[in-house]
Amino acid sequence: VYRVNANGVPGLCDTATALITVNPIPVLTPSAPSLTICSGDSVNLTFTSNVGGTGISWTASNGTSGTGDIHTVLTNTGTSNQVVTYTVIGSTGSGCGSAPLSIPVTVRPRPLVNYVLNNTIFCSGEQVVINLSSNVGSTTYTWSGSNGSSGTGNIITDNPVNVGPADSTVTYTINSLVNGCAGTTLTVPVTVKPRPVI
Repeated sequence: VYRVNANGVPGLCDTATALITVNPIPVLTPSAPSLTICSGDSVNLTFTSNVGGTGISWTASNGTSGTGDIHTVLTNTGTSNQVVTYTVIGSTGSGCGSAPLSIPVTVRPRPLVNYVLNNTIFCSGEQVVINLSSNVGSTTYTWSGSNGSSGTGNIITDNPVNVGPADSTVTYTINSLVNGCAGTTLTVPVTVKPRPVI
């Protein structure tokens, strides 16, 4: 409450009072100050405020925008990390706005694996060689064959055996990983022919 006087000295006849409301400025608290995800994963950021009823609006460096909590999916089709930064502002019904929050989200790429097979049809006991490569450096590989074989590394070598009378198929299942982000599982079938028994 403020008291106003005509001449600076309080008096009975020249005094008025005024009531001034000071509204609080909202302060936003995010559920996380930053995030690191793999390509295709969801971003889930929620916000609380010291002022009830605070509205949330946000913009992102990838051109998207919205209101309220952030629930979206980010993809990275490149070969290195990408960062999407969210700028978030809170506002109240009284017109008071918060200081902007800046929340960086690092999006790691997933490996895209290619393979080269030394043949497609093998005789029983012949060596199968599968060379693996990825668009992202430092990719690691684990693999298993439907014949019970398994291993790690970017070169698969195996000698599948077929003792039956008909052709058989051995399928190699290959998993890739880089910086904690898994690529799509790759399957490579090969045909194994039996050798004639005389």
